[in-house]
Amino acid sequence: MRRKKLFFLLKNSRTNALELKCLLLVIWINNDLKSQKENEKDAEIRELFEEEIQKTENELAVNTKELFSSLISSEETVDPLQTVIFSIHTVKQEGGLESGITVRQMAEFYEKFFEFYDWQILSYKEVPYASSNTKTQGDPMELVQFCVQGEGALDILAKEKGIHQHKRQSFNTKIGINLKFSVAVHCRPQIMKQRRSKDEIKTDLRFISTRGIRGGNADGGVRIRLNIHDPVYGLHLTYDGVGNKQQNMKEAVDLMTKKIRKLEERDFLNTKAELEGDISQKMIRTYDHTTNKVISSNSTVPLSDFMSDMELLNKIHEEQKEKEDKEIIFDFLSSI
Repeated sequence: MRRKKLFFLLKNSRTNALELKCLLLVIWINNDLKSQKENEKDAEIRELFEEEIQKTENELAVNTKELFSSLISSEETVDPLQTVIFSIHTVKQEGGLESGITVRQMAEFYEKFFEFYDWQILSYKEVPYASSNTKTQGDPMELVQFCVQGEGALDILAKEKGIHQHKRQSFNTKIGINLKFSVAVHCRPQIMKQRRSKDEIKTDLRFISTRGIRGGNADGGVRIRLNIHDPVYGLHLTYDGVGNKQQNMKEAVDLMTKKIRKLEERDFLNTKAELEGDISQKMIRTYDHTTNKVISSNSTVPLSDFMSDMELLNKIHEEQKEKEDKEIIFDFLSSI
């Protein structure tokens, strides 16, 4: 959702022309330096090019962050209060008992993360691992589920949805020094007990952008694109219409209301079997206990530090946002 939001804020902004020109210039210089480096055979000169490339990339990161900060600050300053069902569970035929132990460990880790953000745990549920016994080490769980409430909780925890793979020695056998145990993380918005009325939904909705293009249809009228977001459930909708803006806004709200009602009417059982049918296969990160490393797509940090210092996970999320911001810039520039 954030990607779409920033893209359309860029597209509709009339006050950031200078910043965009600066970004274009830095991107052009960066690409030119990379091209020269590839064609340069002298190792020392290639090192000099690399230093300059790093400088321009740092400048690009700073300029992008400043531009998006100004865009966002003009729209909103406070993250919405969101209630999330956050689940950690074993993956079918993935590590068995040891995955259950890992579920417990991950649950304890995320409890610290909730505390780091000062989020409130509204409820807690756990399902013990079926085949464990009193001699089992590690207190294995098939499922641990939290109901968490906090500012921006859904937007942040959605980044954790997927497969988390651990590599370590078994706690309960003498074999398998470097075994891999996978667990899945799942999150979704908590459905409100009392449904919002259509007027309440309309009040909650945020119109991210409205854009009109004259002559965009056969009869020469105005084509309107509306982008709206429901911060309560994290839902996003893009609506294309023609003609009267107010009428199109009404129709867009009607469509979003139907989308919200469809989500509310879904029968969520919150069981492991149900969650397994909706597993994201995206690999979030690998926790290598044998080398004391946590490896994600954009960083590697010491495992012992990662599990105790919640600022490290927050930093990984920030780095992901910076990467997304750069992609948004390139997407935007390629569209104009």
